[in-house]
Amino acid sequence: MFMDLWRDVNYGVRTLAKNPGFTAVALLAIVLAIGANTTVYSVVDALIHFPIPSDDPLHTALVFMENPPRGITEGGVSMDDFLDWRDSATSFEELVLTTQQSYNLVGTGEPTRVQALRVTAGFFATFGNPIRLGRPFRPEEDASGQDDVVVVSHSLWQQKFGGGRDVLGKTLSLDGRDFTVIGVASEDFFFPSRNTVLWTPLVLESGRTARDARNFFVLARLRRELSADEASTEMAEIARRLEAEFPDTNEGWTARVETLSDNLRSGTSLALTLLYGSITFVLLIACANVANLLIARATTREKEVALRRALGAGRIRLVRQLLTESVVLAGTGGFLGLGLGYVGMTLLRRSLAPDPNIGFITEFMGMNQNVLAHTGVVSILAGLIFGLVPAIQTSKSDLNTVLKQGGRTGGGGTRGNRVRNVLVVAEVALALTLLGTSGALIRAFMHLYKVHPGFDAENLLTFRLTLPERDYADPEEIVAFYREALDRIEAIPGVRSAASMTSLPLTLFPGAPGSRITIEGQVEEEDAEGATAVELVVSPSYFETMTIPIVQGRGFDERDDVDTLPVAVVSREAASRYWSGTDPIGARFKMGRADADTEWLTIVGVSGDVQSYSHSVRRPNLRPPNVFLPLSQSPRRANAIAIRTAVEPSSLSSRAREAIWSVDPRQPVDDVNTMGAVVARTDTQNLFFLRVLSTLSAIALLLAGVGIYAVIAYAVSQRSHEIGIRVALGARPSSILALVVSQGALFTLVGLVIGIAGAVAFVRFMGSQLEGIALANASGPLTFVVVSLVLLVVAQLASILPARRAASLDPLVTLRGE
Repeated sequence: MFMDLWRDVNYGVRTLAKNPGFTAVALLAIVLAIGANTTVYSVVDALIHFPIPSDDPLHTALVFMENPPRGITEGGVSMDDFLDWRDSATSFEELVLTTQQSYNLVGTGEPTRVQALRVTAGFFATFGNPIRLGRPFRPEEDASGQDDVVVVSHSLWQQKFGGGRDVLGKTLSLDGRDFTVIGVASEDFFFPSRNTVLWTPLVLESGRTARDARNFFVLARLRRELSADEASTEMAEIARRLEAEFPDTNEGWTARVETLSDNLRSGTSLALTLLYGSITFVLLIACANVANLLIARATTREKEVALRRALGAGRIRLVRQLLTESVVLAGTGGFLGLGLGYVGMTLLRRSLAPDPNIGFITEFMGMNQNVLAHTGVVSILAGLIFGLVPAIQTSKSDLNTVLKQGGRTGGGGTRGNRVRNVLVVAEVALALTLLGTSGALIRAFMHLYKVHPGFDAENLLTFRLTLPERDYADPEEIVAFYREALDRIEAIPGVRSAASMTSLPLTLFPGAPGSRITIEGQVEEEDAEGATAVELVVSPSYFETMTIPIVQGRGFDERDDVDTLPVAVVSREAASRYWSGTDPIGARFKMGRADADTEWLTIVGVSGDVQSYSHSVRRPNLRPPNVFLPLSQSPRRANAIAIRTAVEPSSLSSRAREAIWSVDPRQPVDDVNTMGAVVARTDTQNLFFLRVLSTLSAIALLLAGVGIYAVIAYAVSQRSHEIGIRVALGARPSSILALVVSQGALFTLVGLVIGIAGAVAFVRFMGSQLEGIALANASGPLTFVVVSLVLLVVAQLASILPARRAASLDPLVTLRGE
């Protein structure tokens, strides 16, 4: 058996080598498809096999609160609810409360802002105690006064302490408070992200926060004999008991347990579907292409195959030989495709690595065993797919029939032509489905981007500041710091104005709920979700610096301080949504529910709309209502600073740092960037998927064009006798040209009809997952009309060359050859 296979492989290699033109064209299609497949699959593999930093990923889980009536599926938990869970639940070995935190780290060089996670004892045990040096937290360190200890990441240990073992016992100044280093995490441990470099204790006290303040998240280690579903059943029961006990805060809330690996997969499922579906379409188009070439090539092999049958070779033996040749061809293309895939993967990693949003996957992309195995399996399957039909067709050759035909009709005669035509139609349909998907996404993103963000991003330098509570406990100290800092920045030559704000435009998480507001004089229903708006605390120069117009009333000025009437400015969208038909100037509202212990705010102005959320086709918040509060009346320690410049913004970054440090040298100046770079950074995931889908669509379009060209060229060669007679009888070249081009157009139109049906179904499915597609009407007829026209033009161009060759045939030469 092995020797027979070896002889088949050897014969297949020699056969392909004798036909270099055919082999080169077929390999080109396979290499393009396998190369694109390998590149994209490296991303898919990195997402599927993203490492969970635990010794037991199947039992490391998250516990979410859910409120189905409000559409909340991954909600946080309050501290009091967590304490009740911990006292009642029996499904877990560890149950840990966490919350993200950032600190000003000083005393180890230039002041820096570092990301941390505050956790309760048992956090590291949840992951299997990934500690390189020292120890994890103890239960008594969850208490106030005992929580001044810290575990540092391996990277921070190397950067700040040179990797010395004497790091244990040293102190870090975090937000002006000294923390003692008790441990160093393992090199391969990270949670929740690579940016987290510190872990500090979270103080647990009943009543510390309100029961409906669900600002924490829960990690758990399941008991080995239990699954996440079984733990969810117990947690749902506990949630029902708490709902009955605390109806005012817990009505409608339940709990669910999900493993970390399942949570990661659910978050990337749509992306994986799009990516893998796209490379599958490209591969199938390439298979149809090569299958057509093999069927056309069968013409030259009919006598050979028929003679072998006459000498006693069975059809199964012939099919096996022909399939072996196809697999050898696919294997060679797969090997070369690995090289192209490696180049594409390298370029992709370089483009993604600097990006903080998606660059984390680059370290897990590579020619690992999963990618190599996938490419190998795909290559073999491709060889079997594109080789099976031609092998069956060719193996039917009969010596008597071939000798009677004289070799004029090949490739299986009429049946072979029919199969080729079906394959071309399939290529066009698959290409249109992929083009329609890409077109819908492009149109959805264009709809997002064409909406003016409401501000001018040019000539803006930005950075972030967070004042520690220990140093700035008094609100007046916070206001005084920002006033002096902005004054010193505005004194820098080249600066036009500067402002502070709690968040920059286009940077808030898409779909994040706004702050609840209560409007005076409007009845608040018990079960209503109420009015919400994005709350922004800004300095008086905010509107000028960001070039946001005040369309009614006034903005903020120095009159608006802690001793005067509390005021607010609302955006035009907020005014039209919540004060429609009335003059909003002078109207009052408060932040929170009607019974909230907050002051009534008087509206003094209406501003233009500004996009607060980053671009997203999943939740496109294009025009959220915004509420602006003056910094002097609602001071916040954490703020972004925006500087409007008359020169290139980045040239003033060092001067801006010096201005801040001249006010307080202990304050880190974090994330210094131009506003253009900030906006571009929030769009990287969108642009990544657009680039990948657009590239795959271009490859699909190219392969479809080549497939149509091959079939039309073969049809011309088969009909040369007929065309010669037509010309001899007086047919004009233009009529011959139209005859051949119309054949290509027929294949394309049939493929378009089938492809449009598939594309509509697929894009509508995407629209159910991505609100932006529905919002932009991206599944409407315009998308499919445009991509159909593009494909039709490519098909016509592919038909023109063989059509011109047909129109230029010399009838004397053609008929003499017959």
